[in-house]
Amino acid sequence: MPKKKPRIDALEEAERALQEEEEALARRKRELRESKGRLYQEFKALIGSWWLEKFHAGECSFDDIQSLDAFLKGQEWKALLGKEKEKLAASLEQKKDASAASSPNPVTGAKLDG
Repeated sequence: MPKKKPRIDALEEAERALQEEEEALARRKRELRESKGRLYQEFKALIGSWWLEKFHAGECSFDDIQSLDAFLKGQEWKALLGKEKEKLAASLEQKKDASAASSPNPVTGAKLDG
């Protein structure tokens, strides 16, 4: 059974590499989630201060500010974030597929046809 040993080693190495990649992706996902939260808070502060300046300058009403607040708390904002999240997920999936297609099969050494 000496022929199976290199194949088993290659499979184990591929499995380790895949697990490392999954761990890296999980870290990156966590970092992106934290970054999204920070950016959202910064965005809200920036928009809020801009509207407050407009309010003090007499360029908008309190009702305008309440409407903006409702928008930021409402489903419209969440829908916009959801669309961006879907675009990012699709982009990551395309990169993953391209990477897999260009990598040789660890058992046969053949490249996948995409």
